[in-house]
Amino acid sequence: MRITRLRCRLTACVALLLLSAPLQARADDRMIFDRDVMAVLSKAGYNSGRCHGNQNGKGGLRLSLRGQDPAADYDALTRQFGGRRVNLLEPSASLALLKPLAAVAHEGGRRFSSGSVEHRILSDWIAAGAAREVQTSDHLVDLIVEPAEAILAEPETTLQLKVTAVFADGSRRDVHDLATYEPSNLVCRVDHDGQVRRNGFGLSTVAVRYLHRQVPVRVAFIDPVSDFHWRPPAETNYIDRLNFARLEQLKINPSIPCDDATFVRRAFLDALGILPTADEARQFVADANPNKRVELVDHLLYRPEF
Repeated sequence: MRITRLRCRLTACVALLLLSAPLQARADDRMIFDRDVMAVLSKAGYNSGRCHGNQNGKGGLRLSLRGQDPAADYDALTRQFGGRRVNLLEPSASLALLKPLAAVAHEGGRRFSSGSVEHRILSDWIAAGAAREVQTSDHLVDLIVEPAEAILAEPETTLQLKVTAVFADGSRRDVHDLATYEPSNLVCRVDHDGQVRRNGFGLSTVAVRYLHRQVPVRVAFIDPVSDFHWRPPAETNYIDRLNFARLEQLKINPSIPCDDATFVRRAFLDALGILPTADEARQFVADANPNKRVELVDHLLYRPEF
């Protein structure tokens, strides 16, 4: 019994020493927690609101939402739960690896596969001592996504995004396989490595995120119409000019002007979130003033409901 207790104490001491030891990997392949591991947590969806980024956490593990607090996340992974999430004596037995691989029961299911870039980063970080090394040179200062926008016409159905992270020391890194991609609608879907694929025709915005930086990319899939003819109404202001230029690119003619009854209803709903009264609607429709639509909008913008 005494020997068993002594072994347990020695194991705990060795683990604590390893946990506090500095990372000894080469400068060109070192795994940095705030840069590499935090990117993996986001890529795997661990710190999303649906998973451990929830305000109450999941399964006893709580992470900061979208990686806002790397220090707290480091503590949660390495210090809490009896140190079982990160096993420095047997890295491959770390729960931080086994659960996302679904090698043990995990409510969130498999988050990445063995040998994937996420798996390699976590494995190498734990094997090197699971340290948190904070250096200003590793701070992300910019995220460049190319192209910034694209219009794809049939038969084009896919677009590969190029994602480059720029760090404080001036170094650049291709992070297309570690960035997260969130399309704004079902017009398209984006795979693990940033390839956008068409689901249907229309316009979507893909939010590309890496660490604390996020860049929007506008992608349009259009069905070219051979007999399309651009028929814009007269421009009223510079907003019309910008709007019409975009609609022409998308091969969409502006809708024809609506009638007065429709206009007054839409204006009230858009500006105030309420319907006009019956008297307000009748008065607007009966008004013969040619500038009544402009004057109505100005009037609504001054109302307290706006």
